[in-house]
Amino acid sequence: MVYIFVYILASALIALIVHRFLKSNSWLEPTVPDEFYIDGYFGAGDSRPDDASVATLENHQSLVTDECLKDLKRRLVMARLSEHKITNNNNNNSNSNIDLQWLGRPHHLQHTIDYWISEFDWRKQEKKLLTNADHYRVTLEGLQVHFIKIISANYERAHKSVGVLLCNGWPSCFVEYNNLLTLLRQDDGHDGDKLAYEAIVPSIPGFGYSEAPRRAGFNAIACARLFNKLMLCLGYRQYYVLGSDWGSLIGGYIASAWPERVLGFHTTTPCPWPPATLASVRYWARLLVAKLRPSLLLDNPSVEVKCLPSPRELIERLWNHSGQYHLQATQPQLVAPALNDSPAGLAAYILQEFGVDNRTSKAQLDALLSICMIYWTQENVDAAMHFHKECHSHLLPGSGSYQSLTVGEHVPCGVSTLEGDLLRQPISFLRAKYRRIVYVNHLEHRGRHLALENPTLFYEEMKRFIHTCENLDQNNNDNDQQQQSL
Repeated sequence: MVYIFVYILASALIALIVHRFLKSNSWLEPTVPDEFYIDGYFGAGDSRPDDASVATLENHQSLVTDECLKDLKRRLVMARLSEHKITNNNNNNSNSNIDLQWLGRPHHLQHTIDYWISEFDWRKQEKKLLTNADHYRVTLEGLQVHFIKIISANYERAHKSVGVLLCNGWPSCFVEYNNLLTLLRQDDGHDGDKLAYEAIVPSIPGFGYSEAPRRAGFNAIACARLFNKLMLCLGYRQYYVLGSDWGSLIGGYIASAWPERVLGFHTTTPCPWPPATLASVRYWARLLVAKLRPSLLLDNPSVEVKCLPSPRELIERLWNHSGQYHLQATQPQLVAPALNDSPAGLAAYILQEFGVDNRTSKAQLDALLSICMIYWTQENVDAAMHFHKECHSHLLPGSGSYQSLTVGEHVPCGVSTLEGDLLRQPISFLRAKYRRIVYVNHLEHRGRHLALENPTLFYEEMKRFIHTCENLDQNNNDNDQQQQSL
């Protein structure tokens, strides 16, 4: 009888501990490592202090020579595309589970190259990119960091102006936000918006027009430090951060390491826990339990269960769609020289990330080819790919407690989930990493690059999130005044 009682008591205690492990987030409180606050140097030559002076990039000065464009066209015309084709096997005994959707891609690639040769006008696109906003460079930790800045049209009439740091990731660059900047420039506050927005779009070193790192060790932590420095150089003591892809990781690091600077953090691609950590083990355990009994772990099961893949579904997604990430995280040097030598190969490699097909509009194809043009003319695709390896090496076990960093209670967070996000997760799971989620919206958008694919929707989400945070701040101020009056 005593043994049965002890068995029941032990089982109840284990169940309670497991439930606390899965449900509570209080144990996930890693300390921000010193690495975030120690300056590095990633430029050529001897180490030099930061130069806070901002240099203007001439808006009407082309960065690409005619000779470069002639060489590009020659390479595209001479491109040798694979004619290897595979058709569906109608044999009922076939057990092949290969996804054959890619069979249409050679046709789409040939169409894209033909368009690039005969219709795409780089001079027109370049002028649009360089005149749509002011371009600048500033030297930080030995690197010339490129950024663009634009202020909404209602700046003079607005009651308040806020700084907004916009961070992108692979395989994009500042071009992703070009149409968004047009919306900002045209926003005269006709909808009654009393806020003005000062958007800052930096290029990760090795991306866009930023200088590529010359020394090892430049990862998302170093980039977060540089971007925070950049905002301070521009006079923004506090600002909002919005990020996607690598920009989500970078922005989250800024919010974790410098919470006093961040008024709010928003992402459309929330970062999952890195592999082989206790937090990751907890995530997979929660995923399994929530799939079996959603009400145990999900705050709103009827809604959040739509964002809850089974472990098998998640593994299949990662297996089928993470090949490019794995290659770049381990051996980017295997393919980078080929991409730097073949514009057709570069287009095939980059555009498949955006899902280019016969539904892609001419305007969107122009934007995507502009991204390819920047990689080609700047010859920095190898540096952008190497950034994956630097970041991945710091997400491995034993590489530092920052791999499980959370965005604390002091920073309000917003999440706009996308149907096209490979690792879409329930909000209840995300609260473990983003402690104070004040804005949530589930978007029926099948892409992963919302600012590029639907800039109007992205702009609406940005404004809704910032207004939510501003209202929270106003309510807190009102409460403080009431307490003082008492």
